Amino acid sequence: MDRIKQFEEEAKKKWGTTPQYSEYMDNNKNKTSEQMAEIGKEFMEIFAKFGELKKYGVDSLEVQENVKNLLDFITANFYTCSQEMLLNLATMYMSDERFKTNVDKAGGEGTTEFVVKAIKTYCSK
Repeated sequence: MDRIKQFEEEAKKKWGTTPQYSEYMDNNKNKTSEQMAEIGKEFMEIFAKFGELKKYGVDSLEVQENVKNLLDFITANFYTCSQEMLLNLATMYMSDERFKTNVDKAGGEGTTEFVVKAIKTYCSK
């Protein structure tokens, strides 16, 4: 089984009964694998941008705008992402080694921790 199928099955098992999962499935049912790959690429580019912005600190305007960009991207491409959901995602980014590895790969070592702190700062305002 390829990695994408494995992730899809895991997501269905974990979140298949949630409104977000239903919305994700509705939003993406007609997209091709190429379109989904492009969305994935754009998603990782947001994390790469966080890596570039680490030098500014989590409460800088540039970083906070990128958190908003992340939230908007998730809403536009996956499901409606509230600040509460974004905080849940931040927890998952840190607790699931696969996410942490991918985020750090996109933005450099320490990017996951930086993103989590930036999200917490954004959601505390």
